[in-house]
Amino acid sequence: MIPLDDPRPFSDVLRDWMERHALTMYAAGPRLRVSKGGVRKWLAGDACPHERAYRALMTMIDEGRT
Repeated sequence: MIPLDDPRPFSDVLRDWMERHALTMYAAGPRLRVSKGGVRKWLAGDACPHERAYRALMTMIDEGRT
């Protein structure tokens, strides 16, 4: 399932996406254009202020469009 349509919490979707791309917290930050601290907070379950946009970006990365 693509990140944009995945009904799970953002932290679960992000964790799976990072695993699929073999990304650490440090490597995921630049791909998502956010600090590693932001990634850490989201993985811990904190709210993502623009979750739909980040899900769309993750989907675009999956599809090779960015």
